[in-house]
Amino acid sequence: IHLKNSTMIMMKSLSYNREWINNKYFNPDIETAISRIFQIVNEIHHCRQNLLRLWNQKRIKYEQHLQLLLYESDANKMLDWLRNNKEIFMRSFIIIGTTLSDIKELQEKHGEFANASVNVYVNITKLQHVASNMIENGHTSVQLIQQITGQLDCSWKEFASILDQRNLLLSIALAFYNNVEEYTQQLKNFSTFCDNHQNLFHHHSSSSSPSSSSLSTTQPSSSSTTTTNVLYQQQQQQVNELETLVKKMQSFYEKILYLYNECHSSSKKLITQ
Repeated sequence: IHLKNSTMIMMKSLSYNREWINNKYFNPDIETAISRIFQIVNEIHHCRQNLLRLWNQKRIKYEQHLQLLLYESDANKMLDWLRNNKEIFMRSFIIIGTTLSDIKELQEKHGEFANASVNVYVNITKLQHVASNMIENGHTSVQLIQQITGQLDCSWKEFASILDQRNLLLSIALAFYNNVEEYTQQLKNFSTFCDNHQNLFHHHSSSSSPSSSSLSTTQPSSSSTTTTNVLYQQQQQQVNELETLVKKMQSFYEKILYLYNECHSSSKKLITQ
């Protein structure tokens, strides 16, 4: 700016002196010198414009190079994080524990890890926006930027897919252990039920056989009729109790069979997962 102002002042001064000289007298040497000075000043002005243009091009180039270096550095950090955590994650991918409490603890840890991975996804999304802005602003390394962005996108999708598969595996394992625990508990309940009613079975079998005295009676009497009615009522009560027991046993059987099928189904899913 200072050079431009000085040039303009010089050109005005020379123009004024030239008019003044022409008014006084004419000297060809002075006229030639003045023309040469104007030519040199114009050349200086053009050189200045070219210099500013080259400087601006270099500035843009260096700024773009700096942006690319920062982008590459941040992208490599994200890629290293995804690569390292993927290796660590794969070491324990198929571990599902041996009890229901184990699988619940593993599922809780997986949830914490998945939540922490969301922050990485947010950073990757920000980097993708930065890359888009760099390309839209006319960055010269478009191909390299697109290559890095593609690597980030591919690595994250692969990592997210592994997270989803692990989450599915833990969900199936949780359902399996829940079914196993409920199945085991139902078996215990059924065993307790059978033990509690064992005496009742013996009582029914012993009381169902008629006594020898009652069979030896040849002629009906009022006492024998009363005894028969009592025996009939007792037998009817026993029949009702047995029907109730059969219904309960049928209910146990249906529950146990259902839980067994659920255990079998979830175990097959675990094996094929």
